[in-house]
Amino acid sequence: MLRSLGLTLAALALAVTGCRDNTTNPDMTTVLNDLTMNTSTGDMTCTTNCGGGMASIHDIDTGVVATGTPGVTISNVVVTGVVYVQGVSKSKHTCEYSAFVQDPNGPSPSAIKLFATGATGTLPDGGGTKYTCIEPGKGTTGSPFDSLTALLNIGDIVNVTGKTDAFVPSTDAGLSPSQHELDVTSITFVKSGGVIKPFAVTDATQFANNGQGFIDHEDEVVTITAAMPTAYPVPDSHGTYTWSGAQFNDTYRYYYDYLGPDAGTFPAAGQTFKSITGVAELDFGGEILPRTMADFTQ
Repeated sequence: MLRSLGLTLAALALAVTGCRDNTTNPDMTTVLNDLTMNTSTGDMTCTTNCGGGMASIHDIDTGVVATGTPGVTISNVVVTGVVYVQGVSKSKHTCEYSAFVQDPNGPSPSAIKLFATGATGTLPDGGGTKYTCIEPGKGTTGSPFDSLTALLNIGDIVNVTGKTDAFVPSTDAGLSPSQHELDVTSITFVKSGGVIKPFAVTDATQFANNGQGFIDHEDEVVTITAAMPTAYPVPDSHGTYTWSGAQFNDTYRYYYDYLGPDAGTFPAAGQTFKSITGVAELDFGGEILPRTMADFTQ
């Protein structure tokens, strides 16, 4: 995920992320054979004879579909987080893009991160070691997201095909559980107008660092409500902060501060809010990702 903030648009240099490893998971309507138990995570990993097919996000998230299974299709899922630059591959220097989708009708957890690799990043003129990437909607990224005729918006309904994957950031020291993902090979727009009702959190401590809520509602849209209006704090150098007992991250600040419809209006420290909504991503011990100013209620 994007972990450096406060950068100007012209000088954005994306931080290098850790290597991605396939570590676990299973799904679908076809039979899967030769599954191996990963003892550190409890998930099953597909090794051979791994067929693809239609699947539910819930089955991917809960280990019914093996990690590494190609050709898995999820249909009529709602975009809950637009495509953003996640980072740059440490070994290949290729740009990495992510988005979030959720099944409006599935049991929890029924949401997942979409991941795609794009073109090789570019180094700044005159040298330097930090690679920059083309922002979605600002040019050709070289990723499967380029097949879309328009940049994804929250509420768009899409069909997605890809390979199931699971990722544990190196900063998590290999701790389980891993973040389930779908490595996108194709994505098609169906229509706009999809609606996801956020899960109303009654115990914010479930979404504290390494909280169980991030597992039970992996990548789903949730709303944390404070007992009384609470100030928005200053995020740390990784964009992480605690609000009303839950852990948040402002990954989407860059997009919406500089590129999106709420440019320049993302909350400043000290503003008070009654509730904050966002995607409950499992990475880095769990982080809720607010997406637009509509996610902040005063």
